[in-house]
Formats: sequence, C-alpha cells, structure tokens
Amino acid sequence: MSWYPPPFGLYYLNVDGARSEDGFCAGGGVIRDATGVLVATFSHFYVEGPVPLAETKALLLDELRLCRDDLGIQTVTTQ
Repeated sequence: MSWYPPPFGLYYLNVDGARSEDGFCAGGGVIRDATGVLVATFSHFYVEGPVPLAETKALLLDELRLCRDDLGIQTVTTQ
C-alpha cells in the first residue's frame, strides 16, 4: 500500500492497534498534512479487548479528540 497525500487542507489520520498474549490492548497513530509532514503522534494503553476495539478507540476516542481539542484541526480523512 502506498501513501498518497490528502487533498489540500485535509489531514490524514492513520491508526493501528495491538493485543498482548494476556489480552490487553493498545492503539496509536499519526496525523500528517497534505505535504506528508508529520503533525502529531500518539499512543494509548487500553484495558483488555480485541485488536479492532483498540483501533476503534485509537481513532474515535484519541485521534479525533487530539485533532479537535489540541490541534484545532476540523477537516480530516483516513487512508
């Protein structure tokens, strides 16, 4: 999979999740602008759960909140 820049004025959100053998999960991600510049990164530990739960929490709870509340970014997309 190749990275293609978003349209001008948009930011790309990329997330991933992982689960340990004992069932705990974590997620993290990056935010890049239309030129590919890294704007922010984050990671977060969650309670027990499957990988899709970690990825969903990373995107919906952490990354979108980071964009809106901390960075003032209102227009985003995912790849």
